[in-house]
Amino acid sequence: MKPLRWTIAIIALAVCGLTAACGNTGAYQQRVENWQATQPPGTPVENFPLVDGTYRGTAELIAARGMDCPAPRPGNIVVGDRWLVWPYQPSLTFVALARPDGTLTARNAGGSLDGKVGAGSLEFTVHTPTCESRYQLRWLM
Repeated sequence: MKPLRWTIAIIALAVCGLTAACGNTGAYQQRVENWQATQPPGTPVENFPLVDGTYRGTAELIAARGMDCPAPRPGNIVVGDRWLVWPYQPSLTFVALARPDGTLTARNAGGSLDGKVGAGSLEFTVHTPTCESRYQLRWLM
């Protein structure tokens, strides 16, 4: 059975190719500016609470000591209700809640996921006994 981890991403990329929504980084900036207009002067943009959305970027394989490591490739990842649910391998899924400071942490018997979300980006690293992958993505919509 093939891993399903990028199936949603492939569908999203196909839909994205048919719409003008892709590459709409201006939408994120507009949301930040609208939010800042309601905040006291000097509020740092890092306090912007929006982390939900679709992020586009790349997966990079850092270390592989087994055949089950995911291949490096571009794709999309969705964060919903501040939750990142990431099926890294067919039998290994990480679930991480974005804390108020944007940090993401998930631990289970198969490994760990550590990262950060906010200010229009999502970055995390997955460590398992046989693999290490880094994900770097930008907010898409």
